[in-house]
Amino acid sequence: AVTISSSQIDDGKTQLAVGTARAFARAGFSAIVVDAHPAFPGVGPALGVGELPLPTTVDAAALPIYHVEDNLDAVSIGSHKLLDGLPPAKTQAFIQRMRRIYQVTIIDTCDLFYDAFAVQCAAACDGVVLAVRYARDPDPEDDRVVATLEKMGARIVGSVPTDYPPQPFGRLVARLTRFSLFRRRP
Repeated sequence: AVTISSSQIDDGKTQLAVGTARAFARAGFSAIVVDAHPAFPGVGPALGVGELPLPTTVDAAALPIYHVEDNLDAVSIGSHKLLDGLPPAKTQAFIQRMRRIYQVTIIDTCDLFYDAFAVQCAAACDGVVLAVRYARDPDPEDDRVVATLEKMGARIVGSVPTDYPPQPFGRLVARLTRFSLFRRRP
């Protein structure tokens, strides 16, 4: 499971999450992209399927999973009502359940300091990919995000420029599979 996060709003996290999940699915992995951005849930529209229904629980067994295409599903848990105050144990249980069902879980979170759930996901996942708008100026928050992730023991897989040049999702998938985060099932 990988968390997509950043230090800024509007850094292209959703497009990166959706593009990466699609690339894994097209490479033959069973994948799910999880919309966990309570302020701007946008995975459904980015996938071209409209808004995803919000569940009433984060219990992975009861979630309304939307089948997008071969090997690719999506679910939204992007709600303050669901995520605010969610204990870390529930976040870990959710991610473990997704790991058991899917070979690849990509979680689209808000910027890391927006809510505790983004931090919990980063801690519970196998890795974190940071989205950074290619054309934006460096920001001290970028260093703060990296320092926070390192302090909590999260594994930073890399950072990806999200608006230029066009996203090389195939190369990102190859890089992530080298880290042994994902394995094909026989």
